[in-house]
Amino acid sequence: MLYTIYENSSFLPPVIFGEWPAHVLHWWKKRDENNVLFLKYEDMKKDLVGTVRMVCKFLGKSLTDEQINYVAQQCTFDAMKKKKTRDHACVAAGIDPKDSPFVRKGKVGGWKGSFTVAQSEEMDKWYHEAIVGTGLSFQF
Repeated sequence: MLYTIYENSSFLPPVIFGEWPAHVLHWWKKRDENNVLFLKYEDMKKDLVGTVRMVCKFLGKSLTDEQINYVAQQCTFDAMKKKKTRDHACVAAGIDPKDSPFVRKGKVGGWKGSFTVAQSEEMDKWYHEAIVGTGLSFQF
């Protein structure tokens, strides 16, 4: 059902690494496994330093506050946007890095400004149908 909604969407383009619901829900179901750390962009935007601490704990690493702050600074949207390492994923997918879908504005819910009211309603319906009954939620 979701694929049909997605495929018939008037605004959602084909995606290179698979549909969002299938990808996200696959990992959401594994979130309690010892080797999986499920993070959400929205949570990282709220507390990047806390997220870095969480990743350190998950990896069994101990960093000083200075190191944690450095890592957090290097992981900000502005710092990441400047890095060329993101280009590798684009090249592998046959996308010109200048047109990269991986880097937009770095704002939670930023997609809302790019959609018409009808597209936003379609996206809300698609999103809710994708996650209903999973326990997963996002704050946009």
